[in-house]
Amino acid sequence: MPELKIKNLKGEPIKLESLKGKLVILNVWATWCTPCIREIPQLAELQKKLAGTNIELVGVSIDANPAEVEEFLKKHKQTDFKTWFDTTTSVEAVMPMEVVPTNFLLDAKGNLIGYLPGFLPWDDENILPFLKVLEKKYVPATK
Repeated sequence: MPELKIKNLKGEPIKLESLKGKLVILNVWATWCTPCIREIPQLAELQKKLAGTNIELVGVSIDANPAEVEEFLKKHKQTDFKTWFDTTTSVEAVMPMEVVPTNFLLDAKGNLIGYLPGFLPWDDENILPFLKVLEKKYVPATK
């Protein structure tokens, strides 16, 4: 997976290679996207459930102004939702997107293994068990 030009809330560059060894779900979203707004509370809750696992779920906002995203998350009481920023839409240059939200799944080596465009019911009772199956399949066990 080529490097993306994504940054954290402080404006520091994020290297996806720092997440190697984990199953990574990048949820690409925007503040103007109604389905994204519906997903965020579910994603934030799922992030909590994934704590301590080898699964990393991160939002990647494609909004041009990170300050507006922070304000948006405060307004919607979702400040716990871990999200990064791709103000240059570098994700789309690497992995074409037709819609937001779009989810990209990366294996422990950083290879793209899944592409899920559109709204997903992240609060569905089958999601967490499914992600655990993917974790077993794509993240090597450590001894």
